[in-house]
Amino acid sequence: MRFDFVIAAHPFGRLTAQFLCPLHLELFAKPLPGLFSPGREAWGPQPFVMSPPLSIQAVIFDLDGLLIDSEPIYRSAWQAAAAASGCELSDDLYLNLVGLSDRDSEEVLVKAFGPDLPLAKFRELWPAAWRRQVGLSGIPPKPGLDDLLRLIEGRRLPTAVATSSSAEQARLSLHAAGLSGRFSCLVTGDRVPHGKPAPDIFLEAARQLGFPPQHCLVLEDSEAGVFAAAAAGMPVLLIPDLKPPSGRAAALACRVFPSLKEAAEFVERTFNE
Repeated sequence: MRFDFVIAAHPFGRLTAQFLCPLHLELFAKPLPGLFSPGREAWGPQPFVMSPPLSIQAVIFDLDGLLIDSEPIYRSAWQAAAAASGCELSDDLYLNLVGLSDRDSEEVLVKAFGPDLPLAKFRELWPAAWRRQVGLSGIPPKPGLDDLLRLIEGRRLPTAVATSSSAEQARLSLHAAGLSGRFSCLVTGDRVPHGKPAPDIFLEAARQLGFPPQHCLVLEDSEAGVFAAAAAGMPVLLIPDLKPPSGRAAALACRVFPSLKEAAEFVERTFNE
């Protein structure tokens, strides 16, 4: 699989290699609101620094909302725990948590609720509610996942899961979805210094896979995940789940697909070119 890349500014305000399909080259020829760091002078049309196409040698997947349909389970558990703690966690507020680590999600809630949220009680309640629901109903894989994994496995490409969830939650989720043993390595949010949208988790996945970041294709469902992949200098396909993509996230992605089925078709066509 091959992508041309240009040098562009990512959300953290420094230069990195962004892998963009030709469709998006025009987007990066003009400034995107909020994309560049404060204090930069106005950005007009910029020259592109092109490189020969690079081959994809490994694939990195997000977990929740991308491989498995687990976001509704997390939302239900967090909302139930918040209600039992005396706070109402709306669907809109929950969307701000998608893709973040537990630690960063808690920071969002503390800012929203202040001292009204008893954080220790909330931390105790939501994992219990989550485990109970997973035990009762399991976690279904996303439609199109099996075909995509078979396609990648057929090409003998190593794969990783890079998720903001904790190691315990991630392993339980993979087991509940029947996906244990399908991936070369697992990197979780509690094993890196900074969660998404920082690039740490994807850089660690690339290190464990043994390939340079620019040779690793990322599949993500969240805005935070797209920003993290872009900051790591990796090409990324965006398959949104609960939250529609912002213009910034869509512009940073090489392609945006409605489901893994369409993503798998794109990957197969690219492999066959």
